[in-house]
Amino acid sequence: MKNFSIKLKIHQFLVLLILTGSLGCSTIDQAYSSIVGKDSEEEQKENAEKKQKKLEQQRQREFEKNKEQLKSLNAELSQAKSEKQEVSDKIQNTQEQLEVISDRLEITESRNAELGEVLAKTDAQFESTKSRLEIAESQIETLSAELAKTKRELGESTEQLEKTVAINNKLEKNIRDSFLQLVKMEQKEEELKGTIRMMEEQKIVLNAQIAQFQNEISEKEKLANTLIPRQKKLMESLRSQLESEKIKITELSNRIAVRLDEQLLFDSGQAFVKASGFKVLKRVGAVLKKIHDKHIQVEGYTDNFPIVGQLKKKYATNWELSAARASTVTRYLVEVIKIAPNRISSAGFGEFQPIADNKTPEGRRANRRVEFALFPLRSTGFE
Repeated sequence: MKNFSIKLKIHQFLVLLILTGSLGCSTIDQAYSSIVGKDSEEEQKENAEKKQKKLEQQRQREFEKNKEQLKSLNAELSQAKSEKQEVSDKIQNTQEQLEVISDRLEITESRNAELGEVLAKTDAQFESTKSRLEIAESQIETLSAELAKTKRELGESTEQLEKTVAINNKLEKNIRDSFLQLVKMEQKEEELKGTIRMMEEQKIVLNAQIAQFQNEISEKEKLANTLIPRQKKLMESLRSQLESEKIKITELSNRIAVRLDEQLLFDSGQAFVKASGFKVLKRVGAVLKKIHDKHIQVEGYTDNFPIVGQLKKKYATNWELSAARASTVTRYLVEVIKIAPNRISSAGFGEFQPIADNKTPEGRRANRRVEFALFPLRSTGFE
C-alpha cells in the first residue's frame, strides 16, 4: 500500500515535469524509467546501509549478551571460591580435632604400655622364683634319696660288724673302722637334716614372696582396671557441674585441673577475692569437697607484665602476687568450705608457666589464671 502511494506521487510528479519540459521526455513511461532507474540505485544503497546497521546492532546485542554471561560466570566463580574456602576451613577444624584425639590416644597407649611393662616384670620375677623353688625341691628329693641310701648302708654295716665280733675278735680293727665310718655317716646325716630344714625354711620364704608378688599383681590389675574409668567419670562430672566460657576442665596424665580466669576472682594487681568471686569459689569448692581420693593444689599464675608503681611495695614480683592469690583461695576453701587442710596446698608459679603467647592481649588474659589441680593421693604422698 505504501509503495503504491509512492508510485502515485511519482506519476503525478512526472506529469508535471513533462508539462514543463524539464526531462526532455515526451511520454510519462520514458520519464518514469529515467527517474526510477536513479531511485533503484539509491534504494539499493539505502538497503545495504540498513542491512549493515542491522548487522551491527545484532553484533552489539550478542556482545551485550556475552558480557552478561561473563558477569554471571564470574559471580559463579566467586561463589565457588567462597564455598571452597568454607570446605577448607571445615577440613582444617576436623584435622585439629583428630590431632587432639590422637594426642589423648597416645597418652592412653603410653599408660597401657607402662602397666604392661610392670606386669611383664612381675611375671618375670614370678617365673624366676618358681624356677628357684623347683630347683630347691629337686635338691630336697636328691638329699632325701642320699639319706635313705646312707641309712641302708648304715644298717648293712652294723649287721656286718655284729657278725664279725661274734666270729672273730681279731676283726676289732675293722670294727673300729666301721665305727668311725658310722660316726661320719651320722654326722653327714645331721648335716643333711640341717640342709633339709634350711631348704624348707627357704621354701616357706619363697612361697611368701610368691604370694606377695601375686597380691601386687592383683592390686596393679585392679588399679589399671579402675583408674582410667574413674578418671573419665570424674572429668565428665566436673565438666557437667563447672565448665563454662571462663571455667575450663583439663587433663594431663594423672593430673586433672579446674582452670578459672583471673577476672572471675580478682581485680587487676590484687590478691583479695572480689565480691562476685566468692560465689564462684563457693560453687567450685562445693564440688571439690566431694572428691575424697584426690589431693587439691591451688595454683596461681600471671602474665609477664612486671609489677610497677606503689603495688611493687606489696608484691615485689609476679611470683609473690600469684602465691598470695593461691594462698587466699586455699584459706577460703579450708576455713569456709571446710576442706580438710591435709588434703589441700597452694603454690605460686608467677609468669613462668604460660599456656598462651604473652605478646597478645588474649594470650596474656589466658595466662592470668587460678587452677585447682587434682592429683592421686599416692602420687603426692599426702595419704
